[in-house]
Amino acid sequence: MTPKPSTVRAVELDIDCKRYPDIDRILAYWRAKKGDRALPSRADIDPMEFTRELPRVMMVEVSYDPLDFRYRVAGTGLFAMHGQELTGKKARDLEPPEFGALIHRHYAEAIERRAPILHLIELTRDYLTTSYARIILPLSSDGTVIDRLITCEAHENHAHELQKFFKQSKE
Repeated sequence: MTPKPSTVRAVELDIDCKRYPDIDRILAYWRAKKGDRALPSRADIDPMEFTRELPRVMMVEVSYDPLDFRYRVAGTGLFAMHGQELTGKKARDLEPPEFGALIHRHYAEAIERRAPILHLIELTRDYLTTSYARIILPLSSDGTVIDRLITCEAHENHAHELQKFFKQSKE
């Protein structure tokens, strides 16, 4: 049987939905580090202050002309889910290609809005449908240009299905 192509969809959620405790904690952390400023900087962020969430956190470097996103740090839980090291890869390098394109668009949207964004991402391949939540938090070293993004994912009870989806995407 020929596998059906992947479908990748996302729905934006209310940033304060309170459904995902790990995402709530990292959002509260980001807000505390931001204080009265528009955005916190990378220097404000200490990963040792959110070790519980760290396996599902990515630090994304933003470059301009053209707009692009490269993973500088990817937690061990993300390695397990994707079945490969993501550090050094670009968002558009993610498989399947429609997933990479979606992630790239979400990152660009966070830069345009200059604010956190929370999505529920639904992935379907063959007869497998799974989902996870992901928050994107922008950072700025100079208070103006967004030069980093932090993401945190909540897989709930879907880790096995997510691993299977990404494994099948490489076949």
